[in-house]
Amino acid sequence: MAKGKAFFLVGHEDWGKSETLKALTNGNRHRRYWPINGNRFFIRRMSDDDKPKEYKHFLETRLIRDQRPYVLAALCPTLDKRLDNKLLRDLLSAVKRSYEVFFFVLRNKGDNPVKIIRDDEIAAFDALGTTKVYRIAGATPKDRAKALEKFIKKYT
Repeated sequence: MAKGKAFFLVGHEDWGKSETLKALTNGNRHRRYWPINGNRFFIRRMSDDDKPKEYKHFLETRLIRDQRPYVLAALCPTLDKRLDNKLLRDLLSAVKRSYEVFFFVLRNKGDNPVKIIRDDEIAAFDALGTTKVYRIAGATPKDRAKALEKFIKKYT
């Protein structure tokens, strides 16, 4: 059976991930599913930097390809210092058994574009899947959402 597709929106804590997902879903913070390119995406808005143990549980038990073939989830680029980095990398590697994995990295912080995600943080994702780095400093959540949707459409 074909693999599912798991897309991760990558940014540090308070980086603009939630606002980007809100803009993607036409201003709705609560939609758990959203159509993109004719596919029904399950959306996980809480990142590993919000609730690390719940995120681990999500990766281990909620990503079931037959139930959720298309997934869009927020993710912190440090793979969360509060949760063992190796453990989270191993979990993401396990996700790859059932899903093709894609990372859309918000290089600049939304409300303070001088802050960036370092290249070494991004390199960790290159090893796990297809990575797109969004480098437009000062972009609005709507602009980031459009670029994210374009990236998703390219691979679905």
